Amino acid sequence: MSAIRRLARHPLATLLEVLVLSIALALPVSLYVTVQSVRTFAGHHPTEPEISVFLALGAGVKEIGSVKEWLVKLEDVERVSFVSRQEASSTLRKSAALAEVLDALPDNPLPDAFVVRVRDGDPARLERLQTEIARWPHVALVQVDSVWARKVQAAAQVGQAAALLLSAMFGIAALAITFNTVRLQMLQRRSEIELARLIGATNGYIRRPFVYFGGLQGLLGGAGALAIVAAGIRLLSPALSDFSVAYGTKVEIESTPSEYALMFLAATTLLGSAAAWLAASRHLWARQLQRND
Repeated sequence: MSAIRRLARHPLATLLEVLVLSIALALPVSLYVTVQSVRTFAGHHPTEPEISVFLALGAGVKEIGSVKEWLVKLEDVERVSFVSRQEASSTLRKSAALAEVLDALPDNPLPDAFVVRVRDGDPARLERLQTEIARWPHVALVQVDSVWARKVQAAAQVGQAAALLLSAMFGIAALAITFNTVRLQMLQRRSEIELARLIGATNGYIRRPFVYFGGLQGLLGGAGALAIVAAGIRLLSPALSDFSVAYGTKVEIESTPSEYALMFLAATTLLGSAAAWLAASRHLWARQLQRND
């Protein structure tokens, strides 16, 4: 209760301290949420090497069969899947914007296509296959897929490492903020601390309320950080929804998982308590040295 009274005694100062702490802690949380969203987005798309073979619009059943036979005979081919013009059109019509475009056209402009899954993801090998298939008759375009998804996953791994680094850096910053706050609190209450010593109070007894104060401040800072991230997600969701419609894909920022939020709050509480314990111990140790001198 004494920790809560100390926070309530100076509401404006408390609000500013918690706000600074929340902003510092919100940065690594927002980066973590962004990285997880990118991972989820990339996970919805194939990362295994694939080659899309688009046929000429005039290709008939015989020509389609011939191209499929040639594809199956290629080395390293694991699977060949046929995507008809009608199937491709039905897939694109799931997007309202693209459905309007297709309805405005007199005929279906999409070609028949094959999706070829290969075992060897070597870029040089994929490029050779792309060049070879592009020379075949009845083939209009050959495109290597999934390379971009693998790049996105690699970027997500870099982002995850950056999130861990930022978490450590801003964790130290949060530690310094709470440490300085508790140090100032103890300086302001020097006389009370000295009086408590005179009547036999131990260092642990004097230190305890300040540790509770630091833990409570860390908890409020963590809750504020999660609130800032949640507000940011809410503000960005409409823009990402419009982006998804325009590009015919699903892009969204995931909310912070509840288990992660609880772990984060526990970590910020422990961090605040540790900073307060260090500040209180240092102050008591310094006062002890002064008395001995």
